[in-house]
Amino acid sequence: LNQVEKGSMMATLYFKVLWWRFPYSFLIFTLLVLAAFIGMQMQLFYSLFEVLNDNHDMVLGKQVRIVALFFALPFAMTVCAILVDQLCDLVLDAVEAPYFTKFRATLVVAMQDMSGDKRAKMWCFTLVDWFGLVVLEGFPLITLCCELWTQTFGTTRIVSSLTFVGHGGKLSNLACAYFSGLTVAAFFFAVALTVADLVVGVKVNKARGKNRGPAWHLERLQRQLDRRSIYPGPFKETAIVTQFLQESFNRQHKTADDEPESVDCEHFMLYRQSPPGRNPLVIFCICALPWVVAVPFTFSLSQKGPALLVAAVCLASAAYGTSRVWSAYFPGLIGGTYWAVLAFFIICAFSSFAGGTQFMGNGDNLSTGQQNIAVPVAANATTLLPHHWDAVNPYAVCRQPWGTEGAPVTALDLASLAWISYEPSCDHVAEMVQTSFVAGNELIECTEYAVSPNPPRLVTVRFPAKDGGKDTIVVAVKGTSTIADVYYDTDLYATIKVLQAFNFLAPVLAVVPREMVQWVIYHVRRIGPRGGYQTSWASVIESINGYKAKYPDAHYVITGHSLGGGIGEVVSARMGIPGLLFSAPGSRYSSRVFGVSEEEMQRNAVVVIPDNDVVPRVDLHDGTVQNIQCKKKDGSAELSLLCHSLAKTSCEMWRACGDAPWFRDYSATCKGLVGKEELNGYYEG
Repeated sequence: LNQVEKGSMMATLYFKVLWWRFPYSFLIFTLLVLAAFIGMQMQLFYSLFEVLNDNHDMVLGKQVRIVALFFALPFAMTVCAILVDQLCDLVLDAVEAPYFTKFRATLVVAMQDMSGDKRAKMWCFTLVDWFGLVVLEGFPLITLCCELWTQTFGTTRIVSSLTFVGHGGKLSNLACAYFSGLTVAAFFFAVALTVADLVVGVKVNKARGKNRGPAWHLERLQRQLDRRSIYPGPFKETAIVTQFLQESFNRQHKTADDEPESVDCEHFMLYRQSPPGRNPLVIFCICALPWVVAVPFTFSLSQKGPALLVAAVCLASAAYGTSRVWSAYFPGLIGGTYWAVLAFFIICAFSSFAGGTQFMGNGDNLSTGQQNIAVPVAANATTLLPHHWDAVNPYAVCRQPWGTEGAPVTALDLASLAWISYEPSCDHVAEMVQTSFVAGNELIECTEYAVSPNPPRLVTVRFPAKDGGKDTIVVAVKGTSTIADVYYDTDLYATIKVLQAFNFLAPVLAVVPREMVQWVIYHVRRIGPRGGYQTSWASVIESINGYKAKYPDAHYVITGHSLGGGIGEVVSARMGIPGLLFSAPGSRYSSRVFGVSEEEMQRNAVVVIPDNDVVPRVDLHDGTVQNIQCKKKDGSAELSLLCHSLAKTSCEMWRACGDAPWFRDYSATCKGLVGKEELNGYYEG
């Protein structure tokens, strides 16, 4: 009854070769959905913790929205888990010949009238196959044609909304456009299957206890499609196939001669269980009530940390109660994948709640009592490590001039200021600025070392020019040093972090168009509470504009480390001022959120990335990248955590670049990180 087994060359080529683009695109779309939801969940948690931390800058309406979204979190977790479960079912359904048997059978049964002895609607079989053909082949062709139109006649508003233009050549952009259509097809298939399962569930609930109900037809139809190897598609044998299925569908009280009664087995019995009555709803109320009470109770307590752990348990309880309702009334929606994904979401929520207990603390710093990385010494002074030498072959970033000719600033100076910005005490900051550089520097501003990174902590220093030239003003942005900073960092980059992790399972970022990933990350931000993630760099821009009003002729440079480097990178691109950032996360996939372009990054930002440092590997960089070594004194690879240390980075740059013209003493900082024999040379091997 099918052309594949008859040996049709066209059908064999289609189903044996070309078909595999569909399960692959379904898998990629599944990973995109997971990453998007994790990003939204992290954003919601961070916003809630800001509200609980008495953030008076947040307007009341936004606080109400955050609390409302948090109330709905258990339901949202179950809905997303259902969507992922449906997508996984579609992936498995698409890799096992004759393909999409469950999908087609579910849609056909959902469209049937199960009352009385009414005959099956014959046109449903053909309609379902045509639906699959139009969605799977039509949407990719539409986006492909839109890209061809763009390349030939230029873009329009309608055309641009239907495709994602890539950054490669014409063929690469056409491939990106085609794949974006495949992901849209995956979305429509998942929605269609979910709606059909809901309809079948309603019909099953009406027909409980009957020997021949919707579930029996669904199981029977799926078995016939599989046993007869009926592939999807409106081929010329469709009339024969649908006639056979119609006759099989209408046997209400007997089975086919070639099929035993054992068809009424596991799947069928799942739907023939006793009516659910009130039990699932009672369980739901019992499980959800603690969550309804826990959220307002958490807001009312002065010590919110312990209450967050209780709220985590209540969240898991509410998610379980909601799942019991879904499984009781719509068992076709719930599978093993659903419970695995829901458990993953709950584990992420527990981790967020546990970290939130520290977020609610008094802002204990992770890095306190900073000492100078280097101190000025006399040229003939005796130091533990040599200090007065000229580099033979320094890193390129060390050769680049920073600041003005009259007030030069070196890359090591900027690293020192990024280090100083971590010091909590502004009095000590002023002392460190005076003792780290030559006399005459002015500390313009040292903002409060706050618990929240909104706004971020700034240390701004003016280097006066000699002979009436232009001054250089350096703005250093503090990086990650508190639990609130860790949360903000995770919130800002959660979606792309998850996608990069999934990239080890399937090349998501290699095949999905860059603009599609940017679109997903941007709209994840739009769905959730907006504003908090923008104020970090907006406040820095406002501060620099204030400095420019006071010092209009000065030359500005921005620096920072880790999260401070990420914020500084955005400010550098948006304001068009040079920036030297250390171990900063990337911005390529988040550029639409940050409001920067690829060219703006390329022209202004330079990022120093030590080997083995994982933080700057989050997202990708569009600006200039200076890779540097990160090794132990014996030349072996250093641990990733130590490679992220700004002290380690500074010592490596000093080892390769020297400190001309200041020749300061780095012995206290670098004696355990650099050996004398490695200074001004290369590691062996």
